[in-house]
Amino acid sequence: MLINAISDTHGLTFDTKRCDLLLFAGDYSRLPKEMRFYKKGLLKEAHSCLDWLSSQPAQKIIMIAGNHDFACELKEFRDLAASYGVRYIEDEAITYKGVTIYGYPWTPFYGNYAFNNLRFDPASEDAKAKLSKVPEGTDILLSHGPPLLASDDSFGKALGCPILKDTVHKIQPKYVVCGHIHESAGAESKIWDTTVLNVSARTFGMMPRDPTYTTFEI
Repeated sequence: MLINAISDTHGLTFDTKRCDLLLFAGDYSRLPKEMRFYKKGLLKEAHSCLDWLSSQPAQKIIMIAGNHDFACELKEFRDLAASYGVRYIEDEAITYKGVTIYGYPWTPFYGNYAFNNLRFDPASEDAKAKLSKVPEGTDILLSHGPPLLASDDSFGKALGCPILKDTVHKIQPKYVVCGHIHESAGAESKIWDTTVLNVSARTFGMMPRDPTYTTFEI
């Protein structure tokens, strides 16, 4: 199966080549967090993103939210995505052509954005509870943020999630497809036999990555 994977477009649009499956790992939005209560504006931007995604030559399109995607917190977003032929998943698995993909939009708390794990949680119980739902046999863990010490470097600092790393050790998916850390856009690393791909379309300073998406086969 040929897969194109993208994240962190933040308003950027571009053409992708034909594939069997297109994965979007969150952060289509470029709106500031102060807009989180402006429903009309959130939905207008969501329509634009979904219109672009649905125009790509992919047999199946699956997406999750990122920490900037406040529209995905709205109860109508799932149905909106479906109206464009895009499958939105959140803390759930979907199997397509024998490949099981689990969607995990959450990232460690930072700045009170969307889909942040709890701020005051020193034992990380919130993240542990959410990640305990990832089923054995998951082939692709579609996560907005990376695991700790895997495609998560930002100017020498590892900014990934340690609980996500523990989950990768336990579940051993074939791939983790993520973004969030722009400075590691395009990075590929390993956690044992799991390949971790940072597929962010934006790099440092919000500059577009070249190429803007990642292609792989499973």
